[in-house]
Amino acid sequence: MRIRNTVLRRLLWCSLFIGIAAGYAGVKSARAEQCGSYYTARPENLPDWARRGKFHYIRVDGGPIEMRKATLSDWEVTEENLEVDEYLYGRYADRMIELLKQAKINWIWITWSNGFSLQAEADQRRQCKIFLDKCHQQGIYVTAYLSASNMFWHNMFLDVPESLTWVKVDNGRPRLYGTHPHRFLADINVEAWREYGKERIRLAVQAGFDAVFFDNLQADTAGLKAYFAELQELMAAEARRLGIPKPLLLHNFHLHLYPENVNGICEVIYNEDSLLTPGLKYRDTVRGDRLQKYKPNIFRIGEPVWWVDNIRKTRYVQGDVPSWKPIMHDLDEYSLNNSPGNIFTPKQEKLSVAEASAFGTALARCIEGSTMTNLIKNRPAAMLAWQAMSQYNTFTRENEQLYINARPVSHVLALTEIMHCPAKSDLTDSCLHDMLSRASIQYDIAIIKRLPNLKIDKKYQAIIIPPAVNLTDAQWAAVKPLLAPGGKFLLPAELVPTGKADALTYTAAEIEAIVETGVSQTFLDRLYSLVPQDAVRINRPYVLASLTEVPDLNRRVVHVLNYADQMLDTVKVELTGLTRPCSENIDFLSPDESTGLIRAAATQASLRLEIQNLDTYAVIAIPWE
Repeated sequence: MRIRNTVLRRLLWCSLFIGIAAGYAGVKSARAEQCGSYYTARPENLPDWARRGKFHYIRVDGGPIEMRKATLSDWEVTEENLEVDEYLYGRYADRMIELLKQAKINWIWITWSNGFSLQAEADQRRQCKIFLDKCHQQGIYVTAYLSASNMFWHNMFLDVPESLTWVKVDNGRPRLYGTHPHRFLADINVEAWREYGKERIRLAVQAGFDAVFFDNLQADTAGLKAYFAELQELMAAEARRLGIPKPLLLHNFHLHLYPENVNGICEVIYNEDSLLTPGLKYRDTVRGDRLQKYKPNIFRIGEPVWWVDNIRKTRYVQGDVPSWKPIMHDLDEYSLNNSPGNIFTPKQEKLSVAEASAFGTALARCIEGSTMTNLIKNRPAAMLAWQAMSQYNTFTRENEQLYINARPVSHVLALTEIMHCPAKSDLTDSCLHDMLSRASIQYDIAIIKRLPNLKIDKKYQAIIIPPAVNLTDAQWAAVKPLLAPGGKFLLPAELVPTGKADALTYTAAEIEAIVETGVSQTFLDRLYSLVPQDAVRINRPYVLASLTEVPDLNRRVVHVLNYADQMLDTVKVELTGLTRPCSENIDFLSPDESTGLIRAAATQASLRLEIQNLDTYAVIAIPWE
């Protein structure tokens, strides 16, 4: 794929600029805002197998074009990794499907198209079709991965000369994908590029894919919205013609574009604000760019940070999308002590599955590279981690009734101004939300600017207004109806009007303590006093709980997670102020044989538990009377 001939390369560059100058203006499509209505995803579009709590997902990137992508993108991969990549859907297909069945994974994505020409991707499509049919025979649903705007220009310009005019241009120069010299961004507003993409989609529907995923959504909002509406209509029409269900549409989700972008058009939310594997993190095992979200003194040398970012990100997305939409999080960040292989420990795999399940989301684990190679080659370290994932996926599958349609039991609403998932955003909001998670305070998150448009059907005992925020009259009008009778706003002292009866204050010193050390006990105590309902207290550090409700079963479910590196001999969990009458006939479950229940004491409004040998995860199902 590399163009080694210098003369040819220069000719292509000259042709590029001549083509852009001559033809760029004439091939623009109609602007999205000139379109009328748009396709809107609805609950009836979602098949039963794709509901929250019904699937386990993983990325299975591979095939010859994925190998070429890796080399042209200068990824740090070995020759062995490239060989597995290239033949994953061919000579290694049966081994890969065996691994998926072992891990109880029933939904994957595979690489269908990533920016080469249709001609260059023909063999990839042939291999994908064979692999897809094998997956379907084993009850595994398959998503087609496509790039919305990446173009490997060396190949595209030779095979599709008119693609010279499809390139996105900034200040008279072609826009690179990142810093990769072999990759340009195509302009989604160019009608010919959109039509080229539609042909890829049409072929995917004809192949029988269950869903389509689009990556690299680097384009303007209006253009994306029009394009994805067109794709949904195309897939619906093609599916009707073939007499098959319409594939689901998902893309790399960016919350700050919702709902003006395409999130409302898609049936599934795939959050690309990458997660880190949960647990205890040390300064020398976390990538430097991730350290930036904390002040340096939180990461003291030799001392761990209790990493609960994933909970915050999950609540953040859940607060802004319809409750019927399944949510997946892209889990592809590496810790330094694991790179470049991305091989996680059994504990990390267990905790990743447990945390996602407890908080109502699913992971999309990236295993491309050394992990994939080591799994295919049946190497011990990778297989131990895979078996741990299988153990926990089996547990959640066997008890899926506790996860399907589960909803959080929360009496606290935390407002935020942040318009994208706070992985690298406002320090105060991130640290405040993480403190609530560690304290097992059940909370929801809502974006202030979204309040007038959000459909929140519950009321809260406490609503936290973040520092340095002055709500407008319209925003106050939107938030006040969300306060339950007797509830209080919790906001900075300088924002409280004199004599305001429905507000309590916190101080700048408390916020500073949260940012500097991760906790302010006075802030937590004030919140505990405000919200006695459904309170959860745990006696051990590095252990937290999620409290959910499953209306179909008349059950409350307590999910207890141990983030510590070691098993804990005795963990006491206390629930007080229960708003559902509690029964003594509880069910205690755990995927770990060593974990058991020592004793339980229940009253109408409280439950006290002692858990023995808590490895990673325990579930208590509480029927209400």
